Amino acid sequence: MIKISIGIGKKGPLSVEARGHSGYAQKGEDVVCAAVSTLMHALLLGLKEVVEAKDVVFDIQDDVPLFFLSWNKGTLEDPKAKAVIETVLGSLRSIAHSYPGYVQIVEVSIN
Repeated sequence: MIKISIGIGKKGPLSVEARGHSGYAQKGEDVVCAAVSTLMHALLLGLKEVVEAKDVVFDIQDDVPLFFLSWNKGTLEDPKAKAVIETVLGSLRSIAHSYPGYVQIVEVSIN
């Protein structure tokens, strides 16, 4: 199962972490893993290259697998950044809703 943790601050989401394999299909054929991975990469690309947010921190570990992204609350003040973040998080929630046995999302309150 892919476990996605969304860190929520006072002004909105400040991080997202996706960990694990969905187990929906064999590695290399798993459309659920591919969808989550694609969305996480799109979030990174959108924030770093399209919005040009300077405070994005990320960690990608293929062996775990793990994909972690974070940004500071100032990024949420940029309407384009907020749109990118909310679009990706909404898409991840939709995947979790469609594949509940394969993707789980938890929201964690952070300062």
